[in-house]
Amino acid sequence: MAITLNSGFKMPVVGLGVWRMDGKDIKSLLINAIKIGYRHFDCAADYKNEAELWNSDHGHVLEACKDSLKKLQLDYLDLYLIHFPVATRHTGVGETGSALGDDGVLDIDTTVSLETTWHAMEELVSLGLVRSIGISNYDIFTTRDCLVYAKVKPAVNQIETHPYFQRDSLVKFCQKHGICITAHTPLGGAAANTEWFGSVSCLVDPVLKGLMEKYKKTAAQVVLRWGIQRNTVVIPKTSKIERLEENFQVLYLYLVVERKWESIGVKMPVIGLGVWRMDGKDIRSLLINAIKIGYRHFDCAAEYKNEAEVGEALAEAFQTGLVKREDLFITTKAHHGHVLEACKDSLKKLQLDYLDLYLVHFPVATRHTGVGKSGSALGDDGVLDIDTTVSLETTWHAMEELVYLGLVRSIGISNFDIFTTRDCLAYAKVKPAVNQIETHPYFQRDSLVKFCQKHGICITAHTPLGGAAANTEWFGSVSCLVDPVLKGLMEKYKKTAAQVVLRWGIQRNTVVIPKTSKLERLEENFQVFDFELTKEDMDLIRSLDRNYRTNQPAKFWGIDLYA
Repeated sequence: MAITLNSGFKMPVVGLGVWRMDGKDIKSLLINAIKIGYRHFDCAADYKNEAELWNSDHGHVLEACKDSLKKLQLDYLDLYLIHFPVATRHTGVGETGSALGDDGVLDIDTTVSLETTWHAMEELVSLGLVRSIGISNYDIFTTRDCLVYAKVKPAVNQIETHPYFQRDSLVKFCQKHGICITAHTPLGGAAANTEWFGSVSCLVDPVLKGLMEKYKKTAAQVVLRWGIQRNTVVIPKTSKIERLEENFQVLYLYLVVERKWESIGVKMPVIGLGVWRMDGKDIRSLLINAIKIGYRHFDCAAEYKNEAEVGEALAEAFQTGLVKREDLFITTKAHHGHVLEACKDSLKKLQLDYLDLYLVHFPVATRHTGVGKSGSALGDDGVLDIDTTVSLETTWHAMEELVYLGLVRSIGISNFDIFTTRDCLAYAKVKPAVNQIETHPYFQRDSLVKFCQKHGICITAHTPLGGAAANTEWFGSVSCLVDPVLKGLMEKYKKTAAQVVLRWGIQRNTVVIPKTSKLERLEENFQVFDFELTKEDMDLIRSLDRNYRTNQPAKFWGIDLYA
């Protein structure tokens, strides 16, 4: 999960600050942090453990940067900051102690302006020594001045901000002008500032105690998540491994205002439109009409071979002002072994900058036939050519990397059973947000649904109507929609069988994504929010379960993966 800076580079929203870390402990802490998933580390020359420009280096920017690069053993810095908006007497490059006068007061240099320092920072960008430059501990006045004289706008202002010192005006001012706020003291300093300065920590506040109980999280996790949801970057400091892990888990928490899937913090509409078996020529009209009806959730896959046509329809919807990108929830699906390339290919075809949800399509890797080549790979014997060299764990960690890169907001699985889902939970650093499966009245899969929901995984029904005519045509399946019980409920509720079944799925707390290529069905399927099935009728439909799978890809693959 990252924020894109005005320089065009991405900055992970959670980092690790190394202030007050003893040199002897740093190697172990940083190695462990990287293993946990940290990709953002905040250093400073003043921490004496190197990389920020220290106060006494205002007149020696290039030399100070090169000194930091040498100590960090790097060719370039991702971000270089002016540590404070004040120059002090120069004590030598790499000599970072505060320069005090004989009177014990900071010896401020009045000959070096902030503008001079900033232009020297800009020169570092042109030299390729740093990718982005920014400021630290600047208030509104000094930040405003920097914006006036800057040729390269500051990408970041790193400040103290936490629940007891929110600085809302400064935060909003910077964000309005495209400057990312990084909180160098996101927990109010906690024990460190209490020890050094006698500060009171916000973590002991009774309000946070209540939120700890509500979310089953620590006070620190709640506060860090609050910072992220303010669109700020948080860089808590810790020298304890358990705290490293705890602080990183805030990526999987959402402070809810209304019902959301808390594992991802992204709203997913409970009804969507699946585009499987939609002809490319029909997609534009169908998607535009679906959006006009009220659909905001669209389910795609590379395997459906129509992502490009979906992308054209979405682009038209955005360009004409029908909806904004943030109004829609777009899902597509990955294959194994080439996850990053496949995701980028889907994004290109869909004409999107990010996906709301990216799923592993099936819990099996097949022979790679090329990115964007989505036909099933069959061997000479006509049987699916399964690749035994790519593990599900390897694929999942590649999916997690997409979250870190900001290409996807949420990741999940599809067609996973209890065994493969349980394993995913064991090795996942980012828990799957969704498991998309076949489930309908004739194939309810109650154990799998309950297992996933118990572990915070949302179930999406990709075949909520039992496939209806499509699966009857392709696989010879019997549709649940012709069941006499549903006929009776149609009369009772004055609804179609499909509407009754979709409503049943929603009341099971599952998401439903029926497929249709008919405008009247689009409208009909969306009219499921104006009635509610009674408990007795929910139980009646529950009694219809036949453990009957209607989607049988074995017809094409020559092997029954569900056997």
